[in-house]
Amino acid sequence: MKSFVKPRFLGRSLTNYLWSSALICVHLRLKKMSDYYQKNYNAYHEKTFSIDPTSFLAPLAQRLPAEAFVLDVGCGSGRDLLWMKKRGFDVIGFERSPGLAELARDNVGCEVIQGDFETYDFSSIVSRVFHELILP
Repeated sequence: MKSFVKPRFLGRSLTNYLWSSALICVHLRLKKMSDYYQKNYNAYHEKTFSIDPTSFLAPLAQRLPAEAFVLDVGCGSGRDLLWMKKRGFDVIGFERSPGLAELARDNVGCEVIQGDFETYDFSSIVSRVFHELILP
């Protein structure tokens, strides 16, 4: 029986090389996307805010307990936050684009954190949820 030897590429396995390359591509794509939303937040809002999210949020909402906490990471201008808030959920938004975060605050009237999800320390949110909702 032959043993399988992983191919090596410059001292790293081919798998690790491909994985690293994929992460670099994702990072560059996220950078390009964040630049788009920084510059075009109003156009994005106008194109997406009026779309009814019921078809894709209702199945999720049915599985959540009444008044559950919902953190919408990448909340855009707040369309989904507003839908969830109107149905009694406790919502907080998180958005990288300052323009979209401000629109979400204005549209929904809830807390929206403006930050980068790759570097933001979410432990404060987890701690807050734990203390406010789990240990009333």
